[in-house]
This record gives sequence, structure tokens and C-alpha cells, in this order.
Amino acid sequence: MVLTSALIFSSNGLIVRLLNDATPFQALFYRSLGMSLGLFLAYALIFRSQFKGFVTGIGPVGLFGAFLLGASASGMVFAMFNATVANVVFVSSAIPFFTAALAWLILREKISRLVLVFMAIAFIGISIMVSGGISLGVAFGNMMALASALMYALFVIVIRWNEQTNMTPMVAFAGIWICILVPLFSDGITSIGAWDFALCIFWGSCVAAVGHTLFVMAARNLPGAEVTFIMLLEFVLAPIWVWWAINEVPATTTLVGGTLVIGALIGWTLNSKQKSVSPGSS
Repeated sequence: MVLTSALIFSSNGLIVRLLNDATPFQALFYRSLGMSLGLFLAYALIFRSQFKGFVTGIGPVGLFGAFLLGASASGMVFAMFNATVANVVFVSSAIPFFTAALAWLILREKISRLVLVFMAIAFIGISIMVSGGISLGVAFGNMMALASALMYALFVIVIRWNEQTNMTPMVAFAGIWICILVPLFSDGITSIGAWDFALCIFWGSCVAAVGHTLFVMAARNLPGAEVTFIMLLEFVLAPIWVWWAINEVPATTTLVGGTLVIGALIGWTLNSKQKSVSPGSS
């Protein structure tokens, strides 16, 4: 599920390239609006009379988790405004380490040394990918990216803390939080073209809704550090889709670093498969 989630989210960069004039705030707002409306409609159709109980079952902790997810996404926009994409991706690639530390401190989740090695290899790969675009003197943007990464790690901890509860409605409520927060920091979100509006609604109701839902479901069944580690596949695939669709050729460092990340993910997958096979099984 988390691999599928990363595959879905890797289309984010291509969707952004297809937007005409939408500002980042407009894209974030209408993407979140589409995500929340799409999910609440799906919940109503699926659960019918149990709809209210399902969406309120996450409780106050779930609403807090939704706020963390919404604030993390909003913080990422501020980071993009004040730092290079390379800086933001570099900081975001540390999310598995933040999650591992928080999961150990709060949940006492342990992580094997081999998985830490795979995470370190992937981090090196991401560093190579963005090495040409990292800039100094963008302290505020870097701080916002760091805050966003920490909030996302805490969001994962909330899921793991309540692993016996279906916390997927957090995604829908996260969209509501974003729709509340964005207008407070933006001069205008209504003057958006029809194409950009439709694309953002599709982005939210299909891409974001499905991707986040799969991630939340996966996080109930995988340690926090590992579920965020697999997310790094998104950073590798994103430039490939843009390359394939609109011929935006990635740099050599992107391909070299991406190969390292994929190698680390393959190593993790093989290690997990080996652990899941009990001795003596055929």
C-alpha cells in the first residue's frame, strides 16, 4: 500500500507542471478542497448510516493528527516559497530518521541496524540527486521545511499510537484544516482559471485522497520509520514522469542518486520478505 501511495504521489510534480497560472496557495487550497469533498462523499456512499460514527471515530487525537498533516502540507508551501526545491527535498528526506527517533521515544518501536543502513543509503542517494540545487542563505525556508518534516513525522506517530482504530478520516479533516489555514496567509485564492481549478480538484479528489488513504492504512501495519522510508520512492519517480511526459531531462546526479534510493528500497524489500518467511516453510 505504501509503495502504491508513493507511486501515486510521484505524479505531483507532473500535475504541477500542467497547471497554467495557479499560485501555490491556490493549488494547495483547491487540491485540499477536492480531497476533503471526495473523501467525505466516498465515506457517505460506503458507510451510509454509519457515516457519522466512522468520521468521528478518530476522536480528538485524530483531529490533532489531521491538523499535523494539514500544517505539514502548508508548511511545505511556505518552504517552497523561501527555499529551492532541492533544499526542501533534502530536508524532507530526513523524515524517516525523525520518525524513527520519535517512534522509539514515544512508542518504543525498535528499528534494526540493517534498516538504518538502507535508510542511510537512501539519504545519500537523495543528497546526490539534489546536490546541484542546494543553496545557502535560505534559513527561513529550511526552517519551514524542517518544521513540516517534523510535523509529518508526528502525524505518523499519531497513526501508530492508534493502530487499532481506522484513522483514515484524518485525511479528509486535514483538507479542512488546510482550507481554513490557507486563506489566512494568502491575498487571494478565488481568481483561478477553469483548467487549473478542474486539475486541482482532480488532484485532490483522486491523487491526494487515494494516496494519503493508502499511506494511513499502511502506517497501521508497518513501523513508523519503515513506512516513511518507503515514501522516498516518490522523490525518485517524480522527475522520471516529467521526463517521460514533457521531455524535461533530469540531471545525471538525479539518475545516480535515484538508483541508490531504489537499490536501498529493493534491499529493504528483500530483507522484509526474508523475515516474513518462517523457518521450514515451503
